[in-house]
Amino acid sequence: METKRGYILIVILIVLLAGCKSSVTDFTETDKLVSIDPDYSDIVLPPNIAPLNFKIEEEATEYRVDIYSENGKVIQIKSKNGIVDIPISKWKKLLAENRGEKLFFSIYGKSENGWVKFPEIENTIANENIDSHLAFRILYPGYELWNDMGIYQRNLETFEQKPIIENKALGNDCVNCHSFAANSPETMMFHVRGKNGGTIVYSEGELKKRNIKVEGMPGGAVYPYWHPGGKMIAFSSNRIKQFFHSTGDKYIEVSDFISDLIVYDVEENIVRSDSSIATKEYMETFPTWSPDGKYLYYTRALPPVDEDLKNVRYNLMRIAFNATNNTWGQPETIYDAVAIGKSVAFPRISPDGKTLVFTMADYGNFTIWHNEADLYQVNLETNKTEILPVNSDWVESYHSWSSNGRWMVFSSKRRDTQCARPYFFYFDKNGKAHKPFIMPQKDPEFYDSFLRTYNIPELITGEVPVKEWDLIDAAHQDPVQAQAD
Repeated sequence: METKRGYILIVILIVLLAGCKSSVTDFTETDKLVSIDPDYSDIVLPPNIAPLNFKIEEEATEYRVDIYSENGKVIQIKSKNGIVDIPISKWKKLLAENRGEKLFFSIYGKSENGWVKFPEIENTIANENIDSHLAFRILYPGYELWNDMGIYQRNLETFEQKPIIENKALGNDCVNCHSFAANSPETMMFHVRGKNGGTIVYSEGELKKRNIKVEGMPGGAVYPYWHPGGKMIAFSSNRIKQFFHSTGDKYIEVSDFISDLIVYDVEENIVRSDSSIATKEYMETFPTWSPDGKYLYYTRALPPVDEDLKNVRYNLMRIAFNATNNTWGQPETIYDAVAIGKSVAFPRISPDGKTLVFTMADYGNFTIWHNEADLYQVNLETNKTEILPVNSDWVESYHSWSSNGRWMVFSSKRRDTQCARPYFFYFDKNGKAHKPFIMPQKDPEFYDSFLRTYNIPELITGEVPVKEWDLIDAAHQDPVQAQAD
């Protein structure tokens, strides 16, 4: 009987210890805020995100971390070097049990004077998931090594990353401009530039290679955006020049000299345009459909005079579209950036059609080399425009929405000023944008040595179902020529 009673007491003690919110019992407290890298503090995080592994940047001979929330067991971690590697199964369980609750990191450091407890780091677990995957292109940050690149997909719920396609199997041709219809991996496209040139389209389970350039277009088709019906893609057709600065904070400048908008019908293999979106007076670029497909948003500028690029500035425009008979309304200005000496790029509309986010810089539209480029939001019901509180002193560029409109990903050079990294932030139901955080990696020191840039981050709802070798095979085929309407 005594043996049984003793066994029960031991079990109770184990249970109590497992639920204890402190792995250290004898410590002193400090007011000094703990420094961790990446900075995962005061953020709203998705309940399905991979573990936010981090490094403690405080001097100590030993570390303890307790991660806990309102419900479930505490995750207790020991570390000798400050690297906090969170067990993924325990992390997933804790987050799943605490949607909408606070998430705390209690961090302790040991020195010759004993244990010190730092002020707790407090985060919030959102109720809404982020899309499970992120698609992006990886390449070197300069222009010299552009021929070593690939398009990849990362499972945001784990640390698994796979290539969608790498250009080493295509004779190092450029692969770019990947795009998905309404965040769906089932409907996508990308371009191949070079000897295997063409546009690869995956739709309704079928792979096609097309040559979309038709007579009358200023250049190739770029900056794609799928119509919400998944049957058409809007493109810009641009005549582009590169310039190289000998001084200053950027050394590459890319500018249009002619650009028009076109719409490609995927099913009919037909390219259409209209005099209202393909004018001689203006350069039109960066098309984006409204979620209901009734409007095409884009940016528009006057062409440069005498190659004076610093006077090229784009306004935010929109035009009505009737998909039934392919007719257009009249262009209207949504945001007059030129009037304040600024230039708009990359308009992107939330799935509910209420909020548009764009990048704004001093001039031009190639914002990846503009340190002053920041993200702004437009309330499309009131047209109120304001800067988002997620910006830094460095480049904020390409961005995209999650399928539920609660999350946004954008590329930023804030970490090292050279390489763009994907950052996420939460849009709450009141339209407030919360503090951004960098995409988590298994090794929290990963970004210190990874000297490539993430380009065109796109949130998608699952893994791309097409195998890489099928895409490679399609890319090696001769393209079918599109026809002009």
